[in-house]
Amino acid sequence: MNFNLNKFLYVITFLLISFFIYSYTSFKNNILNNHFELRNIELIIDSDIEYVQLFNEKINQYDDLVWYSYIDNSNDILIYNSLKNKSVKELKVYEQLFRSSSINNFLINLIEIEWSDDKFIDYINILSQFTDILYEYINFSKIDDEIGEKIINALLNIDNLKFNREHKIIIKSNKSYSNHFVFLEDYNRFYDFINTIDDSNIRIKKINFNNEYLYNRCNKSALGNESLKLNSCIICYSKTTKEIQDSINELKNLNIDFRSRTILDFIITENISGDKYKLINKILINSNNYKKFEKPDINNFLDLMVDFESLIFNLEKFNNELSDSIYKTKMIIDFYQNSINNYSYYFNLAYSYNKTIKNHIDLIANTEKFTEDKLSLFIINDYKRNDSYISRLFINTEDLDILNKSFNFKTSIK
Repeated sequence: MNFNLNKFLYVITFLLISFFIYSYTSFKNNILNNHFELRNIELIIDSDIEYVQLFNEKINQYDDLVWYSYIDNSNDILIYNSLKNKSVKELKVYEQLFRSSSINNFLINLIEIEWSDDKFIDYINILSQFTDILYEYINFSKIDDEIGEKIINALLNIDNLKFNREHKIIIKSNKSYSNHFVFLEDYNRFYDFINTIDDSNIRIKKINFNNEYLYNRCNKSALGNESLKLNSCIICYSKTTKEIQDSINELKNLNIDFRSRTILDFIITENISGDKYKLINKILINSNNYKKFEKPDINNFLDLMVDFESLIFNLEKFNNELSDSIYKTKMIIDFYQNSINNYSYYFNLAYSYNKTIKNHIDLIANTEKFTEDKLSLFIINDYKRNDSYISRLFINTEDLDILNKSFNFKTSIK
């Protein structure tokens, strides 16, 4: 009896030790010395650019934990290439939206799109993007002069970080570690360093982590729980940009819910031709006929917003993701009907949109290739290492096996 009990305890002990060794080895391979990109930390900072530059210099002077840090300006490239990265179906929508330079005519074009048609149903996020940005506008503490550019960027799914003095610093580390104790000690000292920089001109709004281990074990009391955010991702490796595209297409064909950040977001490798070329050029030609700013009509705007409300209410029957937009649209209409500041907000909205759209279309309605050699070394180093391209995939846990297979098992999945 005792012999059997001892034997059982030995087996359990052996299994526990084996599991610990396996877990530690997986951690060491994944975080400590292999997939360095999982260690990236992003600081979202609400400050003027000159102070952000000084702050970035201080981070770069930190010890060998920090390989380097940089201010991320990649959104400028995303804006420049935004139309070229759209499908022909999407471009047909944008061609209709950008036919006029007035906010009222924009609403008319938006309402007249055949949203109930199956070929457009995948793009009704445009409706929610427009609603979100208008709702933020009326709830902002003061009139926002850059609302026109914000609307256009939101419609194109471009992050509006650069407004409201927000900037992103990306901190990278490639230091190797023999054990996780020193690793954690290094990072906790670095968190303290960030927290103790005495500069009233710097306000860190958010700290983004790509890895759950770092997120869970960071010194939250020093950084402040409200500022921490986990964007857990899987690192995937490909030898060519074609391999990346093939893997992404495979996930799309399987209707997998995922987001990706790859070098393909920043480059245009093929010539723009056919219907895509014609539609982008048509958007540019239409912009040459834009009218100068005329006295806007708030009553017409309100009538159009009511029509817009009816549109999204009807679409909600076919797509259950617009309930939030319905509520926000009601609040927008109520504001422009009843607020004492309704006309000043409306006038600024109409003026800002008219002033912005021509220059914006001139920037984005281009058909030139944008190759890898035009990217900064910062972006290259973030998406390429040891002759392999690095992609970040944000995906549900239950789909990890499919992701692993799609990238030929070259991932950070344990």
